[in-house]
Amino acid sequence: MKKFIIVNDQIIWLPKKPKCVDTDREWAEWIKYAFIGKTSFRTYCLDCSMDYQDDMIKAGRCQFPNFKTKDIFHKYNKKGERYK
Repeated sequence: MKKFIIVNDQIIWLPKKPKCVDTDREWAEWIKYAFIGKTSFRTYCLDCSMDYQDDMIKAGRCQFPNFKTKDIFHKYNKKGERYK
């Protein structure tokens, strides 16, 4: 059965949840905010951090392992090494 949410009195049919998203509720929330922000539903990889993508690749749950995320959550030193 297809799932949907209602945002601003509009019905949004949910695309299939990607493997990297844990719950239907998380996926519905992401879709809701993508709709409100007028973001394409196909860009969920842009919100992924490098660490989360690494975890999902190791768990076999990343559908696009060659996608290079832009990790805005980490800072790098002058040598280009990421601070932990």
